Amino acid sequence: STPLRVMMPAEIVQPLERSLAAMTEMQRYDLSVDAVPMRPGDETLLRGDLHVKAFRTKHTVPSLGYQVVRRVQKLRAEFHQLPGEEIARRRQAGEDMCHEVETGELVYATDTLIEALDDEPSVYDARVLIMECTFLDDKKSRADSRAGCHVHLDEIVDRASRFNNEHIVLMHFSQLYHPDEVRELLAARCPPSLHERIVPLLPSRNWPG
Repeated sequence: STPLRVMMPAEIVQPLERSLAAMTEMQRYDLSVDAVPMRPGDETLLRGDLHVKAFRTKHTVPSLGYQVVRRVQKLRAEFHQLPGEEIARRRQAGEDMCHEVETGELVYATDTLIEALDDEPSVYDARVLIMECTFLDDKKSRADSRAGCHVHLDEIVDRASRFNNEHIVLMHFSQLYHPDEVRELLAARCPPSLHERIVPLLPSRNWPG
């Protein structure tokens, strides 16, 4: 079968491949992957008109965030009023009538300080943003959260007006909080215009295990 294609920080490719080789030997089952090494600013084709761009996140080990963008060719505005036959004729003659339009579809940024988003402001405009929110109240201070390179809900609320995303999927919640408590704190502490777009990634009852 075709190995799973995995995009990852270039710094961890060799250690991960060594680890998977050792596990393959012990398990007698092929666990190898098609590793795609990436560095901040690198881009690779996902499929069709979808591309993945890497950006630097801020954690205690090498880490990246990923943006999935869609690029399509669209007719330039100055040609919109032309009849279809004229557009076809000009295209056949080789005239450049289109321009490339890029839209942000999905962003994944977890295990990071929130400044990683500020440094890559286009993530605030992606249709779907997946990000961490480890701590939610004074059970852990903002300073304690930052010491572990994690995001505190206070930092998200501070930036509420920056989030233009249709959906914001929050994950990586600390198990200091029961899943129901997470939902209650998000509802109580987030501005309504932000909360209505938040989707917490939580189990239906309690944490597994």
